[in-house]
Amino acid sequence: MPEIIADHDQSKADGDAVTAYLMQHSDEAEQPWNPIPYAFTLMDDGRIRGGLIGNINRSWAYVAVLAVDEALRGQGWGEQLMAHAEAWAIENKCSGIWLDTFSFQAPKFYKKLGFSEFGSLPNFPGDQTRHFFKKELI
Repeated sequence: MPEIIADHDQSKADGDAVTAYLMQHSDEAEQPWNPIPYAFTLMDDGRIRGGLIGNINRSWAYVAVLAVDEALRGQGWGEQLMAHAEAWAIENKCSGIWLDTFSFQAPKFYKKLGFSEFGSLPNFPGDQTRHFFKKELI
């Protein structure tokens, strides 16, 4: 008989085995779940000073992480990283690009770049809000 086991230190192989069920179901529905990773790294004198990490899946690009060293903020590096991600998404024929951020992070930044908010989770955590943004490309 099946049982549920807490596995908070799950191996990659075990995670892949679980994910395989989702991938199989998605394939059967002709909606393949196959994220393609991408990244852009901000380098300075051989040192990583920030970057953008994401993936493309089902014709949408997702930005999982955008971070710039505090000493370089306000100099346009975040905008340049986002421009690279947007160009990459267009090159890969994505319908749009989406991401999430917190109220203490960068909602105004993404609005300035033409993103629109499509959802939010208040009190996540405490008095912060998690914001979800998208930008349609076609």
